[in-house]
Amino acid sequence: MTLPIALVDGEEYLIREVQEMLRPEIEVVHVCIDVDTALTELQPGFAGSHRCPVGSNADLPPDQRRPPRAVLVDARMPVGLELRIGNVAGVPTVRTRPGPPAAGLVADLIRGEVRRLIDEGAIQPE
Repeated sequence: MTLPIALVDGEEYLIREVQEMLRPEIEVVHVCIDVDTALTELQPGFAGSHRCPVGSNADLPPDQRRPPRAVLVDARMPVGLELRIGNVAGVPTVRTRPGPPAAGLVADLIRGEVRRLIDEGAIQPE
């Protein structure tokens, strides 16, 4: 089973590597690299445009995109952004713990947050 998620992270160069490390358990279907993009693109249905060419939905037509079950916001993004995005997105939205920008550590932080959401019953894998 794969759990589709969206990420809000300003480090596009890092996300591609993190995306590979999370597979097959977690699939990054959408990535936003700034606040304005996140608030615009992460709407119910998640069929909006993709400004960042990262995420498995990026090259798919809107009717074939998988909506994320959760949104994870990088700890370095503005405080409170996860609440604003959660209100817009309508799915569990959490802030990751701070950590150094190394792909392996970021992947571990994301994996831990996703497992916590599953354990709490907030999301379910497909």
